[in-house]
Amino acid sequence: SSCRGGVMYLEHHPAVAAVGSAVALANLSPDAHPDRAEPSAPPRRIATQPVTARLVRYRLALSCCLIHPTVLMRRTAVLEAGNYSPFPAPHAEDYSLWLRMAGLCDPTPGSHAQLCNLPDVLVTLGKHDRNVSRQHATVQAESTASAARDAVLSLLNRQKPPRSRSVLPADVTSDALWALQRPHQARAPGDLHRAIKILLLLKKLTATEGR
Repeated sequence: SSCRGGVMYLEHHPAVAAVGSAVALANLSPDAHPDRAEPSAPPRRIATQPVTARLVRYRLALSCCLIHPTVLMRRTAVLEAGNYSPFPAPHAEDYSLWLRMAGLCDPTPGSHAQLCNLPDVLVTLGKHDRNVSRQHATVQAESTASAARDAVLSLLNRQKPPRSRSVLPADVTSDALWALQRPHQARAPGDLHRAIKILLLLKKLTATEGR
């Protein structure tokens, strides 16, 4: 089962605090109750995510890369990170939690848990009009961009020496992160420029930590 796969992974990887997986996305019948419905058609696509802890950590600074229904977590790690909280990320509480667990919003360098994904499809996720991601899409998107901004600023503040920074705190805005997550919906050309600078910074930090 999907649960057993995650449990076995956590048992064999004690340093990992949470593990998710890829999912198959399927539409539910329009008139079906979402809690009891069967998919109305074969899965329309497979949603994969970065697998290793290092890649997950830096992808999290861009957007949520753990699919909540697939995730198994260690209770102690969740509580140490402050548990779920609707503030400051309404309808993106899981993303806020992942960021705190990964230490991306923690001012102490190195104090973070490992979060991973399994490459296997362990869950079929039904999509329907009652999904939070559909009912509150705009609020969720704004919350995600705001949380990502805080994570990037936290990483930027750890960069030494400050004078060598290619990205300044003023570059890290919610609109820039919005453009990074949704380039086709960028609100201004300058936001795309700042988004590219942020992406290059994260690429540099990823390479540095991987050495």
